[in-house]
Amino acid sequence: STVLTLGMTMSTKEIIDKAISGGEFQKAIIAYIILTIASMAVDVAQNIISMVWEEKFSFGIRKEIYERIMRSRWIGITKYHTGDLMTRVTSDATSIAVAVTGVIPSIVRLIIEFILVFCTLFHYSAILAVLGVLVAPVSMLTSMWFAGRLKELQNKVLESESAYRSYMQESMANLMVIKSFGNENYSVDRLVELRENRFAWVYKKSKLSVASSTAMSLTFNTSYIIAYVVGAMKVASKEISFGTMTLFITLINRVQSPIVQLAHHVPRIISILSAAQRLVEIQDIETEEVVEDTIEADEIGLKFNNVTFSYTGLSKNNVLENADLEIKPGEFVAVLGESGIGKTTLVRLVMSFLQQSEGDIQFYNSQGDYEKANSLARRFISYVPQGNTLFSGTIRENIHMGKLDATEEEMIEALKMASAYEFVMELPNGLDTKIGERGHGLSEGQAQRIAIARAFVRKAPFLILDEATSALDSETELKVLQGLKDLFPRPTCLIITHRRSILECCDKEMMINNRKIELVNCK
Repeated sequence: STVLTLGMTMSTKEIIDKAISGGEFQKAIIAYIILTIASMAVDVAQNIISMVWEEKFSFGIRKEIYERIMRSRWIGITKYHTGDLMTRVTSDATSIAVAVTGVIPSIVRLIIEFILVFCTLFHYSAILAVLGVLVAPVSMLTSMWFAGRLKELQNKVLESESAYRSYMQESMANLMVIKSFGNENYSVDRLVELRENRFAWVYKKSKLSVASSTAMSLTFNTSYIIAYVVGAMKVASKEISFGTMTLFITLINRVQSPIVQLAHHVPRIISILSAAQRLVEIQDIETEEVVEDTIEADEIGLKFNNVTFSYTGLSKNNVLENADLEIKPGEFVAVLGESGIGKTTLVRLVMSFLQQSEGDIQFYNSQGDYEKANSLARRFISYVPQGNTLFSGTIRENIHMGKLDATEEEMIEALKMASAYEFVMELPNGLDTKIGERGHGLSEGQAQRIAIARAFVRKAPFLILDEATSALDSETELKVLQGLKDLFPRPTCLIITHRRSILECCDKEMMINNRKIELVNCK
């Protein structure tokens, strides 16, 4: 692109000089036309290539960050709001992609352009070449002066954008709560407040960027005027031709333009560095521990040995302290008790979403082989969490989440065990009926039974039901649990519940008292 542009400039000089002297300039015009067409073709190719590679890089970065989120420790990633994570995965990833496909190549091109144009200009006039590059140190010093403040403001812009997006996402996800309390106007006002805060930071950053660009332009124009005056004086003294004067003016502009454009890239580079820093934060989150398969997952039991855990790391805030527990393969254990005693924490420790500070958590099979709790141990666990956890899509797709290669027969069997088969078959498209986010289109009880079927289709030897039957009536609840007990081999089942009626289906009741775990026989 630079070579073609220089060729067009040289052709212009040739046309003007020959036109003034009365010589033939047709060949120069033809060369100029050819170079112009070639330059346009290069620009078209550049735009297409940039678009393709920007999209590829953008998705590649998003995939890498998304995968990192999927594989990070749960406690580490939950420190970030989902709206903030979305901003990082989308806007920040796009900024990096633009840098890789646009800004960095542009900087390389500008450096090449500067070198080639300077050499060409120096060939005709060393003085004008030197005058043209005097702007470089001034531009760089000015850019460095603005850079620090621009980075601070860019960070504020990104933080305010995350807050803005997070509030929108959270308010739409909890629309029912907002409506039930009549807080529609408050929510809109709050969004406007967050938007105004973001606009304030964007405005400050824009003002500083404009000031930086203005300073660059002032330096550029001053140097350009000096070169123009020197060139005019040389034409007046017959030292150079009018065509050469035109060439000087064009080349002076071309030699200074890369310097000024490089200076103008400073705000973009600052934005890119801020975005990169935010993505590195995600990359630095510790990933989950993975232990290679060490036991055969047939009938699975669980042991806690002197387990201590605290969310804050302070012993006075321990949820569990030197706690011991054993759940034998095939046992049904109910965990009852008031909120806040550690039931959900217990589940998260078993699932390796949290890591104990002391002690060991181990799974073992009927052969007496042991494997410590880790992310890979979830291969023999089925989990039904609290609340509505269905995805938008079809019922079939939701059940497939439990076992990606589940057959039609396996899904129907799971639906029957969850007491969901009848109502699913009555839906317009059966398993292929589409539901909205969080099971929109189904009742709470129906959505919960689909979630239970999703866990059942996995046929895992260890099952965790965390308030999984709270939306079911007592009769259906007991029917579901009895169906589990009749399976062979019978899965080990940990049931978090507030209903004491469930104890008739359980072998033991677990209680958490004074940070210790106690097991009591139900019969």
